[in-house]
Amino acid sequence: MPSSSSVFLHLGLPKTGTTFLQRVLAEHRSALVAQGLLYPGERPDHFLAAQDVLERPFRGHEDDRVPGAWEATVREVTALLWNAPASPEIFTVASSDQARKIVEAFPDRPVELIVTARDLARQLTANWQETI
Repeated sequence: MPSSSSVFLHLGLPKTGTTFLQRVLAEHRSALVAQGLLYPGERPDHFLAAQDVLERPFRGHEDDRVPGAWEATVREVTALLWNAPASPEIFTVASSDQARKIVEAFPDRPVELIVTARDLARQLTANWQETI
C-alpha cells in the first residue's frame, strides 16, 4: 500500500446509526483487512481512545482503560500502511485544539472526515426517546 493511505475519521452525530456502523466494521475486521482496510482495536468502537484524546470521562466516571488508549490506536494505525477508519461519535464535541491534535497524530497520512447526520425532526425525536 502507498504511504499516503488515508485515515478515515467517522464523526457520527448521536442517533445517526454510528453504533450499527461500528459493530458492522468490528464484526468484519478480517474481511476488511483482506481489502486493505484496518479497523483498529479490539472493541466495536473507539470510545476509550476518544475519551483519552478529548480528556473527557464518560458521564464523569474515570475508566482505567482510557489512559493511553488514543496512543495505542495511533500506533496500530501508523504501524501499517493501510487505510484505517475510526468511529467514535464523541469526536463531534472536540474543540478546535483537540481536533488539531487528532489530525496531527497522523502527520504522514491524509485524514478524511466522514460525517453521518439525520434530519432534525428525527434527531430531536431520537434524542428525546433516549432520555426518557
